[in-house]
Amino acid sequence: MISSPLTTGVQGQEWCPYGQGRISAEGARDQRADDGGSLCFDSAMMDTDLPLTGVSKIRLRVAADKPQAQVCVRLTDLAPDGTSSFVTFALLNLTHRDSHEFPVPLTPGRFEELELSLKPVAQVIPAGHRLRVAISSSYWPMAWPSPERTILTFDPSGCRLDLAVLASEEGLVPVAFAEPLWAEPGPVTVKEPARQLRSLTTDLPTERTELTAMSDDGRFILEDTGTEITSWRRKVYGVSGDDPASCATTVTCHEEFTRPDWNARVDCEISFSCDRDNFYARGWVKAYERGAIFAERNYDEVIPRDCM
Repeated sequence: MISSPLTTGVQGQEWCPYGQGRISAEGARDQRADDGGSLCFDSAMMDTDLPLTGVSKIRLRVAADKPQAQVCVRLTDLAPDGTSSFVTFALLNLTHRDSHEFPVPLTPGRFEELELSLKPVAQVIPAGHRLRVAISSSYWPMAWPSPERTILTFDPSGCRLDLAVLASEEGLVPVAFAEPLWAEPGPVTVKEPARQLRSLTTDLPTERTELTAMSDDGRFILEDTGTEITSWRRKVYGVSGDDPASCATTVTCHEEFTRPDWNARVDCEISFSCDRDNFYARGWVKAYERGAIFAERNYDEVIPRDCM
């Protein structure tokens, strides 16, 4: 059985980490904190390298105590020093077990048989390491929490992991690539360097955890046209204690283009929150010319959760 803390998943990677050609803060970190909120199964120590290649699958026989629940399965590389390194994962809203188009609430206490496909990967688990399977009922902030805290119960007799393993490299033909083609970049003057930032804070009195992710392209000038460009995006995810309805996200974006004779800027923000029945989306977008607003729009939407 497992009922994961709502913050389980906070050590994971962004859904789609770009990297942007530099060392990025978007990748997964040591998974031990998330493993602590998960049901973990460790293999024996590897006698030889284990080359995982392709799509691994896991079968689960699981029951939930609420009509809505989710499950996340992670594979990690467990090193001799205890470091747990992210390898791949699978995630499922259990009301979507048969169809994403037509979700069906669970019957509490009734076991369901599932098969999940983990994200494709090509990675070697070195000899002397172990492979860990970590199963959780939360994976925040990648997945919005279910409306209520849930307890998942697993029947081990109906659970099985099928690994996609490269049995041998014999017969594989090396791939030869032609020389890459690219355009020579034009001259650029960097006024402020780009940066990727992530910070994680917990307010102890309220038990509110916030993850802030900042993607800043800096400020630079395209010398061919004299255009100065500023661009950044900030995402703030928050959740408090054991309350799924406290989950909220705010995304703010800024884009600005300037030449000596003109300036154009767009700012926008969207905030997303919820209760047990609905999602609430509130946002605005403002367009500026030479610092003055010439167009704006506001949004305030209520979206039924519909098994989400």
